[in-house]
Amino acid sequence: SSGINAEYGGPLVSNLRLIDLRWVDDLNDWGLRDLLSVSSGRDQKPRFRDLQGLQLSGCPLTDDVINNIIRYCPNLKHLDLSYNNNMNDRVVEAICASDLIYSLTKIDFSGCPHITDKSLLMMKKCYDLNWLDFRSCREITRGACVRFAHSFKKELVITEDKLIHPPAVDVYN
Repeated sequence: SSGINAEYGGPLVSNLRLIDLRWVDDLNDWGLRDLLSVSSGRDQKPRFRDLQGLQLSGCPLTDDVINNIIRYCPNLKHLDLSYNNNMNDRVVEAICASDLIYSLTKIDFSGCPHITDKSLLMMKKCYDLNWLDFRSCREITRGACVRFAHSFKKELVITEDKLIHPPAVDVYN
């Protein structure tokens, strides 16, 4: 059991902009799916269709969870899947094959040991992306980050080894 009661839903939560479930260690794929899935109303649209931020850092989710995020959070701008041992290049591939490439601006994969340089090549498809965090990703090389930043359509810099962002951003705020 995920420990989250997802029975409450409907139109009242459609204005929610951020869900922060960082380090909820009993959250699983099924619990997140139940939380994000369609509302109990007549329209049967995702209850969080206007959600902009989803923070799942440290949650023990599998790489299959991305399919539910793509399906139920179509307008997501910020996605935090950091410190999850199950995140891998398949997750990035699924993101880049979805409509999230048009909405995502910030993605945090820091501390994900199975994300590789291949993911950076795929991330070039994300049109409005301006913040990528790959710190503590041992399979991401600094060289791949440099190549990504120099070839991306926006001006990006690299700080703290593998944090990619616009040059005028205070990374500590």
